[in-house]
Amino acid sequence: MRWASFLSFGALSTDPPGPDVGDLIDWIGHMPNDVMREILPYLTSCMRDIAERGASGDVRARLLALYDRLTGLGALTSADADDGSDVMFKALNGPAGQIASGLLSLLSESTSGDAEVLRRLDALFDLPERPRLLALAMLVRSLTYLFRRERGWANDRLLPAMTDGSPDSVRLLGLWAQHDGNFDPLLFPALRDPLERALVSTEVDEESRKALTTVVTRVAFLVLSGNADIGVTRTDVRRMLTRCRREALGDAAWLIADRVAPQDDAWNRWVKPFFEELWPIDAETRGPEITRHVAMIPAACGDHFPAAVEALSRFIVAARTDSVFFGLGLDGKARALIERFPGAALQIAEEAIDPECYVPYDLSEFLDAVVGADPALRRHWRNRRLKTFVRGR
Repeated sequence: MRWASFLSFGALSTDPPGPDVGDLIDWIGHMPNDVMREILPYLTSCMRDIAERGASGDVRARLLALYDRLTGLGALTSADADDGSDVMFKALNGPAGQIASGLLSLLSESTSGDAEVLRRLDALFDLPERPRLLALAMLVRSLTYLFRRERGWANDRLLPAMTDGSPDSVRLLGLWAQHDGNFDPLLFPALRDPLERALVSTEVDEESRKALTTVVTRVAFLVLSGNADIGVTRTDVRRMLTRCRREALGDAAWLIADRVAPQDDAWNRWVKPFFEELWPIDAETRGPEITRHVAMIPAACGDHFPAAVEALSRFIVAARTDSVFFGLGLDGKARALIERFPGAALQIAEEAIDPECYVPYDLSEFLDAVVGADPALRRHWRNRRLKTFVRGR
């Protein structure tokens, strides 16, 4: 542990790394292999920190040489053993992932086509199975960046590792969907078929499945916008959405309500054609896990609230709702929609909530707001039906 403490102090003493850090790297390089194995997690963490601060010149060259030594040390398998923790958590905090992270930092400081760094990245593909997975997890997290910067290398090395059909490739695909915050349409032709298989694979965990469904949803809007680079048709998108499980489709509906629908004229440009042409219509997509999110979309469409209620009603089934205002997205400033379109508000409330299962605590307040906006709705059958549950509450 003395070695680890000294190592951390030496690495952090200069920002950006200076000559003393170069000497520290040399000192590390002269360590016996057994000492390196003993302090490997501290060692890779220290080197990643140096790389992230912008090592250049002689310091960079020494650091790359040390990475060569570590990847050939043969100690990564035990250091990165599967302990049941999340793969990305382990990648971020374990030696193999930290080596990949450090190399990515060095790559970002260099010009495109940096053969020295790419050669070290290539070596990560030859690691034993578990450390290889963790190292590649860090790389797929930056897939879009690598694809845009080093397209040839990404096409030749990283994309095949994500698309060869092995269990690890499916896991890497899911990790990419979860953790790469960017998306380049030019990537999708290579990922389309593996992604479609992953949607129904038993190797994919639920979080990855939801993230993959979000990717399909984003692709759907690119297709609707006429993007020619995406390489798929509307029929392809509809088929992929049909393969998504209902919990994941619920997340897709939430994404539309939260991110897409509030945009200017999103109803006519995106949301309406999405549900008319792409959204699968079957029993799976009419479950409460999905419709509780679909029911929030009309309010997010603003001025198009009545049209959205009418068009989406066929996708909605009644489900337990604790709050009418929050459950239908009619809280806050959106309450003004009740005053402007009380009939549409009453319609979606009657269709989306299941008072036989649970009477929302604010149902009476909601109905009073509807009738206050249009007194004629007091006699409407929808209002009278919901009112019976308020009385029996």
